[in-house]
Amino acid sequence: MTTMLMRWAVLVLCVCFNGGFRVGDALFNAKDSTLGLDMDRIADGPVGWRAWDRFAGFRFEMPHVLDKNELLGAMQRTADVARGLKCFGWIQAVDGDRLVGEARCPKTQATAMLEHLKATCTDDDAFHVKMYTNSKILYHFPTFRVLTEPRYEGKTCFASPPHACEVRETEMYESFARDEL
Repeated sequence: MTTMLMRWAVLVLCVCFNGGFRVGDALFNAKDSTLGLDMDRIADGPVGWRAWDRFAGFRFEMPHVLDKNELLGAMQRTADVARGLKCFGWIQAVDGDRLVGEARCPKTQATAMLEHLKATCTDDDAFHVKMYTNSKILYHFPTFRVLTEPRYEGKTCFASPPHACEVRETEMYESFARDEL
């Protein structure tokens, strides 16, 4: 609810101070009563300043055949590479044989992060990536984290395939103490 109010406040400010605002190639002015506007696009600003003009977000899943000690080392190396590329997000081992995670990187570095992940994957055919069109990731941290605890009540589960896991919908939004942004 708070986010929606903030978006409407931005919309009102845009209309009041500019007499209108631009969404793509269309100009909407204060007299328009057009509904169904993409509030993310309006609130994030002009082309070049929007988050998805500067960042790329994606989730990934890949198999691994490492023992516990090797696995923690591999996940830490991935986190180090991500931090070096100025990415943030998380990686986690699940079900004993898979790694899942999310990353948000500067657009200029996203390909390098994907190449690193693919290079560490043991089976190219089982490496799955889903790019986010708006660059927003589900589970935000101030840096790239290695999560060692089991999937917490759906916090690292995705509702849609690929990478979906069984979780009650209410668990997706329950809060708990953490350093997530």
